Amino acid sequence: MSIRVEKPVIDEAVLDLIGKEFKFDHAKGIAELLKNSVDAYNIEGTPDEQQIIYVYLNLSKNNLIKSIDVIDFVGMNRAKIDAAFKRWFDPKAAKKISNDQQCNIKTLGGHGNGGKFYMREMFKSSSLITYRSAKLNSFGFNDLKQYGFDSTMNNLEASIEEAIETSGLKSNSNLYNEIKNILLERKRFTIVRGLQPKSAQKTNYLKDLINKLIVHPQAKRIIQHKQVYLLLSQHSQSTRLRIPSLLPKKGFEGPFEFVCPQIINYEGENIKMYPSGQIKLTLFTSDEPLKGNKYRGRNSIDFLSDVGVIANYEISKIGHFRTYVYSEFIHGECYAQVMEDEEYVTNDRNEFIGASKTEALLSWTKECIESLCEKMDESAKKEKKKINLKKTSELNELLNRWKNRFLQKLIRDRLAGVGNDLGVEGNNEETWNVDPQKKNQPPKNSQRKIGNEGGNKVKKTNTFPEVRISGMHPDPFSESDDPFDCDQRQPAIYQRPIDFKNGIYWINTSKQMANMILEKNGPDSIRWREYLFQRYIDIIVKEAIYFLGKTEVDLTSDSVMNEIDRVTSEALDLAAVDLNSFLFEEVYVV
Repeated sequence: MSIRVEKPVIDEAVLDLIGKEFKFDHAKGIAELLKNSVDAYNIEGTPDEQQIIYVYLNLSKNNLIKSIDVIDFVGMNRAKIDAAFKRWFDPKAAKKISNDQQCNIKTLGGHGNGGKFYMREMFKSSSLITYRSAKLNSFGFNDLKQYGFDSTMNNLEASIEEAIETSGLKSNSNLYNEIKNILLERKRFTIVRGLQPKSAQKTNYLKDLINKLIVHPQAKRIIQHKQVYLLLSQHSQSTRLRIPSLLPKKGFEGPFEFVCPQIINYEGENIKMYPSGQIKLTLFTSDEPLKGNKYRGRNSIDFLSDVGVIANYEISKIGHFRTYVYSEFIHGECYAQVMEDEEYVTNDRNEFIGASKTEALLSWTKECIESLCEKMDESAKKEKKKINLKKTSELNELLNRWKNRFLQKLIRDRLAGVGNDLGVEGNNEETWNVDPQKKNQPPKNSQRKIGNEGGNKVKKTNTFPEVRISGMHPDPFSESDDPFDCDQRQPAIYQRPIDFKNGIYWINTSKQMANMILEKNGPDSIRWREYLFQRYIDIIVKEAIYFLGKTEVDLTSDSVMNEIDRVTSEALDLAAVDLNSFLFEEVYVV
């Protein structure tokens, strides 16, 4: 079919329809205007330190915003307005210098719609007032959303002083005094002015607007690297906007970097992504959870192109996390220029266009966040376990002393008639009560003296065993001071050959039951004290059997069973007296 190509005719109703998507809150709208200013500076080749932007807010007595000015010092000529600002839906609008010229640098502006739609939709009236090359122009929207040039400022030839007067800059004395020197030096400016801002998520009030602006994805990188100043009508001096810094979580200072694979399996489908290294995710941690108004917008991932943010996702919207609480401590950025190259970027650069590749990218991002969450969760559990085991160590010391008291009795009874040696070649009996709730105390002249002719050689048959807590106490046979850890698959009472030889037992706190009790009930609970006590009964029985084997020539299964019954019974009877409070009081303090 042979046709004569004509330009599409677009009815203004289309602008009303699409404009509904651009009913910005004012923080997002100002972010769009900041992007336009930065693009203008970048096209000029202006260094970052000379890119100055002012946000001027005219306030009522109750801090309601009456008008908003965003000012830069680049300026536009009539050709630029005709080629770029007047045009809708042009993906190259930000790069246009005139109808016949455009620059080749990358710009923050996407399709040239954000700033215009903000001006059209969110104010009763608005205007772009710009001065460059001794010409003053004003182009804007009236209260009917119609746009065009102001007849009094349509390529008006004027000096910089006349332009300042005509544009209304001089009528705002605070603003004029602040920027006067820059205006007279550079002799060009652009003001985007919106009058009577419409209500939008309370950002037509000062505090809400500023809190949202400094963390808005499209604004925060500009605020970090450019000179963006805020000036209020009732203040004589401006304030430079800055992004509050976030301290990293201790032990997770990062950053944590991930590279997207070339193929991602998403919902059973292998989705081809990009060549290796084209998408890189960098995650950071925060010392505080990023929630509430203070950290609004910080708990998110910025997806970046070469020049700025092309999409932003709150982490909570990326997916459900098994360790959700730790996802609140994470923020990050993902370099993904390829997503812009392949046109997955939406008009307002808020989120990506819905597609299988987008879903696969977000799914991979979620997996990376989750892997960091799990590491943080594991670290927190270890830290909590340390605290729990520190309390357990106090309980263990008490039980160690009680165990020695019982074993003294056991040895004394066994050796009745043979002698009364106790401990390592010693002859002193230890007599005291370990229960702090009982009033009777050891005699003043009592001493804990186990042996009076001790030597360097340790004899297991003649010493009381020492009980240690895994994950809490160091290995006595290692040069390291780090806690000795048992494995979950090892016995609840664990001994290596070297431990057996030297009379050391480890209570294995890595066992699932031990972990469950500590997690659900805590180290101060009766359940945990009872668990420790049962392990001590196990140790006492083991020692009794070992001692029995040393003293009886013919050891049978019956004699072993009888010894277990006898020792267990005696130990429980003694515990009922000595450890009554330890085993039965809800609150117990060592």
